[in-house]
Amino acid sequence: MINKLVEKIKKTGAPIVVGLDPMLNYIPQHVLDKAYAEYGETLEGAAEAVWQFNKEIVDKTYDLIPAVKPQIAMYEQFGIPGLMAFKKTVDYCKSKDL
Repeated sequence: MINKLVEKIKKTGAPIVVGLDPMLNYIPQHVLDKAYAEYGETLEGAAEAVWQFNKEIVDKTYDLIPAVKPQIAMYEQFGIPGLMAFKKTVDYCKSKDL
């Protein structure tokens, strides 16, 4: 794993990682509003907003950075839906070779 990270750092020229540490007050209101409209102001709604925000961050940065670092404890605050958002995030990041 470390060899892959070093290779990606050399490729991107960016010795950084993007932290994916969700807090609802970091998520733009329009993302929250859309998730809450679909799932209500519930843990499911919050987790959906987190997932959509993470996806947007990854989509905008995956070709510029070597890795991401999702902080699982931040997802746990949203219960099982938060852990599901964590898994979706990790799977999506892997699909983008992060």
